[in-house]
Amino acid sequence: MITLWGYDSMAQRDDLRARLYADPAWIAFGPKTTPFIQTMESAMLRPAPWSPIQ
Repeated sequence: MITLWGYDSMAQRDDLRARLYADPAWIAFGPKTTPFIQTMESAMLRPAPWSPIQ
């Protein structure tokens, strides 16, 4: 599975992730998913100049 998340800025990403990891429901949900994850990779991507995602 490949999932792409778009943010207006790195500051917005940092803020949203901080709020997510402060949410007790999210913390409780995490261990339910880890048995299904075989590998995980993360990459920060920037849109190409001609991309409609700017």
